[in-house]
Amino acid sequence: MVWVNDTQVGGLLTATANEALFSPVTISGLTVRVRHYALTTQSTLRVLVDLQNPTDAPISVPVDYVNNVGSDGATQVFASSNGDLAYGLEDRWIVTDDSDDAGGDVANTSVFYGPSDPAETPVSTSADVFYCAGTQGALDRFQLEIDPGATETLMFFQQLNRSAAEASIDASQFNATPPPGHPLTEGMTPGDFASIVNWNYIPPTACADGIDNDGDGRADYPADKGCESAADTQEEPNNRCSDGLDNDGNGLTDFPDDPSCTSASDKSEAKPAKDCSDGLDNDRDGLTDFGSDPGCTSPKDNNER
Repeated sequence: MVWVNDTQVGGLLTATANEALFSPVTISGLTVRVRHYALTTQSTLRVLVDLQNPTDAPISVPVDYVNNVGSDGATQVFASSNGDLAYGLEDRWIVTDDSDDAGGDVANTSVFYGPSDPAETPVSTSADVFYCAGTQGALDRFQLEIDPGATETLMFFQQLNRSAAEASIDASQFNATPPPGHPLTEGMTPGDFASIVNWNYIPPTACADGIDNDGDGRADYPADKGCESAADTQEEPNNRCSDGLDNDGNGLTDFPDDPSCTSASDKSEAKPAKDCSDGLDNDRDGLTDFGSDPGCTSPKDNNER
């Protein structure tokens, strides 16, 4: 369960085969939504908590992610991300169960945040939670400040295993940040990755963000010819030196006619033009550029004398 500023998050629930989605609700000025996704490849639930600030001022709230682990009075911590058997702020994940065998209650792995120093980590924890045949559980509190117009997302995982030993082995997958396309991130969008704050996701580049940044009708590498690779940070409208346009306004278009272009794949026509195609009377003879100034042998000539 999730609480925002001590208010439990609910909303109208829509369920499909793999998802349980709550409609957005307003809490403390924020638009809050919880999304549960059951992975198809393993007995793991992914929980995304979206907090959007529609106002023109920052909003600071505590956010509690709470799980009653289900093993009641016999609950023990059998494994953790930092290797000890105590539950605290330094634990990115813990494995709890009532015993280390495959009988009785299932082992429950709770994952609170990712490695590599994410922007947001818990400010407090508690093993005493809401009552469900016992109050043994795990509560991690985050203190978030959401900027005006921004959305921040917290991503959690809950995994079930037959035994604590099996759970401890499976939990190693949470020691790395799962990239797009990983089984743990199936069904997630570029927007999801961009807003997550408790895992260290580097925002995608312009050539890998799913957006047509340059408005040419194509998005990202390799569809957009303005992208040299997925790591390219600019989606320029095709290669400007072969797009049929006089992009730099010097009266010359594309390679080889425009001396600003070094090749047809050159992305920019905006390099400094040669003296004989820059629109200036560089030698002050009253004549300008190739075609008018006899000192120019071609538009690429860099001497009007």
